[in-house]
Amino acid sequence: MPPKRKADTDADPDALPKRRGRPPKNPAAAGDQGTDAAPGEEAPKRGRGRPPKDPAAKAAAAAAAAEAEANGEKKPGRGRPRKNPVPSGEGGEAVPGSDKPAKRGRPPKAAKSAEMAGGVAPGAEGVGENGAEEEGGGRGDEDNHEDDTENAEKVSPAMYMPTSYAYEKVAGNLIKLISWNVSSFPASVKKKSLEYIAAEQPDVLMLQETKVNKPPKNISEKDYPYQYWHSSSAKKGYAGTALLSKIQPINVSYGVGHQEFDGEGRTITAEFNDFFLVNTYVPNAGTGLDRLKGKQDYSLLLEQHLRTLDAVKPVIWTGDLNVAHQEIDLTNPKTNKRSAGFTLEERADFTRILEGSPKFVDSWRSRNPGTVGYTYWSYRHACRSKNIGWRLDYFVVSERFMPAIADSFIRTEVYGASDHVPIGLLVHKLSGNV
Repeated sequence: MPPKRKADTDADPDALPKRRGRPPKNPAAAGDQGTDAAPGEEAPKRGRGRPPKDPAAKAAAAAAAAEAEANGEKKPGRGRPRKNPVPSGEGGEAVPGSDKPAKRGRPPKAAKSAEMAGGVAPGAEGVGENGAEEEGGGRGDEDNHEDDTENAEKVSPAMYMPTSYAYEKVAGNLIKLISWNVSSFPASVKKKSLEYIAAEQPDVLMLQETKVNKPPKNISEKDYPYQYWHSSSAKKGYAGTALLSKIQPINVSYGVGHQEFDGEGRTITAEFNDFFLVNTYVPNAGTGLDRLKGKQDYSLLLEQHLRTLDAVKPVIWTGDLNVAHQEIDLTNPKTNKRSAGFTLEERADFTRILEGSPKFVDSWRSRNPGTVGYTYWSYRHACRSKNIGWRLDYFVVSERFMPAIADSFIRTEVYGASDHVPIGLLVHKLSGNV
């Protein structure tokens, strides 16, 4: 066992071992650090950061910068110099039309397949059960279409209108009716809606949610000499309907006899030889169902109007009816029980109209009883690409007139000018002159 060391207080200071670490600062060396102190004075403390610039050098730099700016040269940037761009072939390819290489990072997403770009076929698998509310498939307020379109253009290649159409000309004993919620007629024109109309060539065209304050001049009177626009007088740029015809109607009337609904331009009725044609834009029940009661009031008035007409001659009722009647008519029925367009109240109102006396028939569902088909896809959350949709647009026909119906169809491919697609009805001419 080694002998005990003497206490530090008893030890010779010169014999003590030196501690490891930094040597003590030498006050006398303060002058070497640019802080010379006069004898007997304490050395000033060193400041942190950069030493102050020489005033003369600062003035010279400012003069040089001013001269460079006057000559159109850029001021020298602060901070770190830019890294050299990645050479082509070393982590990035040159951008077309530029000598700059592509940025590093994740590669661009691959373009979606042609099938996806045109919209997944109705009934496709892989649609989540919570798609409607959690992924934006639910129905909201009816004034947000244009803003949604701007958002969708950034993320969804499935919303662009087709570049060409190939529709067969209908036989001479048939008339073609087309109905389309255009989600703002002026906006739809910018997105190529007129090209579709020119290719389709309907005999009578019904539009909903036109949002025009006066009749537009986009559709030639030579093509459609009989044009009827019912715009909203209660609120500019809101709701509205239109009926454009190559066939002269016997009579045309507007509204259902209610000041509020008629002021929103929601109903046009045209009488032809064989039938009445009623074009409607049924109110949306609204976000939070705040307009559900008003929608039910409109449904009662409309039902009375339809039955009054049907007592005279058969009725064809069309438009955006803002209801998915059965569970097959939307992707996510379980999560939309209290969503506008699928409440029990709205569905019951529609059932009452169909099954009352005399009866009316949902023409497309009658011909396609087990088929999934949608007419509306929200612009948000890529609902079109995922095929999260609703069937909200209809041709409803007096039951006794169904033998005159040659076909009822949905133009699923015509998506992009609106968040709805057109629907069509082919009708046999019974009297020769419609």
